[in-house]
Amino acid sequence: MNVTVFNGSPAGKVSANPQAVALVKPWLETVERAGRELVAEGAVADDTAEALEAPLMDTADYVAFLGMG
Repeated sequence: MNVTVFNGSPAGKVSANPQAVALVKPWLETVERAGRELVAEGAVADDTAEALEAPLMDTADYVAFLGMG
């Protein structure tokens, strides 16, 4: 899976930052799993929904990543 983020926004840093890609890629895989579950079962499994609700990083780390802190 390629992780592509729109250029021109602060999120554009993600595609160039290996640490951010390591955080985002598993989440995107979970998004894909949720889509498969929704189509196949008509609902997203509880463990998948829980994984999607978990934060990728805490707020302070995110602010620092964006260079705003």
